[in-house]
Amino acid sequence: MNPAQPIKIVIADDHELFRMGFTHYLQTYCPDDIKITGEARNGRDLVDLVATHQPDVVITDIQMPVLNGIQACKAIKRDHPSTSVIAFSMFSDINNIMGMLQSGASGYLAKSSDKEEMVEAIKTVNSRTSYYCSTISDKIYGTLLNSNKKRRDNKKIYFGPQEVNVMRNICRQLTTKEIAKEMRLSVKTVDHYRQNILEKIGARNVVGIALYSIIYDIVKHSEIQL
Repeated sequence: MNPAQPIKIVIADDHELFRMGFTHYLQTYCPDDIKITGEARNGRDLVDLVATHQPDVVITDIQMPVLNGIQACKAIKRDHPSTSVIAFSMFSDINNIMGMLQSGASGYLAKSSDKEEMVEAIKTVNSRTSYYCSTISDKIYGTLLNSNKKRRDNKKIYFGPQEVNVMRNICRQLTTKEIAKEMRLSVKTVDHYRQNILEKIGARNVVGIALYSIIYDIVKHSEIQL
């Protein structure tokens, strides 16, 4: 995106007063940087608005009627992979957090976050980097760390050079085809490496690989893009 262009945003929340207040703040505080192109009251309306307006960033509540935020995020990332999604909720339940991550969300903010952090999160995910407020990050890393400690049984896991490269490229948010092209391998070979990594660390998907890579210093936090 041309940096001179404002970041196009669609907001979804079933509370009209919240949507109005959030929209008013963004339009007042940073009118040249961010443009609200649509507001939705439920997940189905959100998916339809994204298809119509093609926003750069979506900010969505999780608990919504018709489709919840997790279901809507999954549909958006399937049909519009270049749109970044931020979950914005007053609940920090780990199941909701992991559900949004597994659906492709690039960020997670508490509704108690201050205005400056909200703007920072929008700009960060728009640059294809993940953003999580500190309390959310602690929950994510703590949950995965405890899970992996149980699975590892205090044994060091060895990854071959090609597996490490696959892990790094997953953290760069490359698709399987893009990783294959980058590493000059077949898609089938990349799939084989990815499956080996999942089995070694006990994860179910690439979100687990990305978070494991940060926790065990395979990839630095600044490099990851979920």
